[in-house]
Amino acid sequence: MKVIRYLILVVTTRCNLQCRYCYNGEICYTTDMPENILRQALEIVGEGKSPIHIQITGGEPALVPNKIDVILESVRKKLARPYTVGIQTNGTLISPDLAKKFKMYGVQVGISLDGPPGINEVLRGKTGATLRGMAILEHYRVPFWITTVVTAQNLPFLDKLAYMLAGFKEVKGIGLDLLVRKGRAFSSSEIALPEPNELRKSVKSFLMALDEINRRRSVPIVLREREKLKKALAGFRQSFFCHASKGESMAVMPDGSIFPCGQTAGDPKFFAGTVWNFDREKLGSLGSFRVSESVCKDCSLEKVCPGDCPSRVTYNGQDANLICSIYRVISEVMSQKGSFK
Repeated sequence: MKVIRYLILVVTTRCNLQCRYCYNGEICYTTDMPENILRQALEIVGEGKSPIHIQITGGEPALVPNKIDVILESVRKKLARPYTVGIQTNGTLISPDLAKKFKMYGVQVGISLDGPPGINEVLRGKTGATLRGMAILEHYRVPFWITTVVTAQNLPFLDKLAYMLAGFKEVKGIGLDLLVRKGRAFSSSEIALPEPNELRKSVKSFLMALDEINRRRSVPIVLREREKLKKALAGFRQSFFCHASKGESMAVMPDGSIFPCGQTAGDPKFFAGTVWNFDREKLGSLGSFRVSESVCKDCSLEKVCPGDCPSRVTYNGQDANLICSIYRVISEVMSQKGSFK
């Protein structure tokens, strides 16, 4: 029987933004996770010796700081196995109190930011509030990561995002998440995936900007995708992309329904029961994180490629091979430099 190693708690479906490509789509009803469901979810994963990561998300989880408190206290007092806790937030509602809690409990903080202010404002909104939240984390010395959804709209500005982040000492890294064709992104004609050639060009410019910045920093800003490829090239290639691709991830919605991961949440095809009666086999229903045999077989990175998010492969279909452009250009830049830096 598979052990759950990654628990995603969708503590609310409410959000204070209207991101133009939100994969959650238009929520018919908004609700917060009751404490009995939250505690039952933690009960399911409470026993065992293997480490587990607990990810707090939404909606916007900072809308319900009391739920964050309950989770942090509960895992500290009741979880018998080793654990880490993370939160993904748009950053607009981060307060000094939240920042202090993140620091106290060692919460791994992820901030969603999709470009320099003008671009992020068009795509997400409330950019000033996000930057204030980042400044609060900076003040309290709370490390954080940036997650950027990559679209045709923000692609040309990735290098400018890198230069903007250079001013934050506590930013530790950035991850590039290609748009998922689900929810609003599926129905929108204004938001699109980038073209392969443009993607390669912009990612190369982004890498050059990041390397220039890091030459002046004592602690570099790492690129998640470059770190994955470096580990694979060094012989640490994993046989899976994430815990969801192994059936070891569980996303719990506020009503107690369960799905393999946050991106599949709400999709009837991946419904795996509830916190009171769930189907462990269904948690492993996502399928391959490899793009396709026809695309991979002639690629120089075929034997080391980290692959892509299995839900993104599922929803993006033939466009899932865009991740190949990212890894190939990273490999080219690394080769030109003659190192893994």
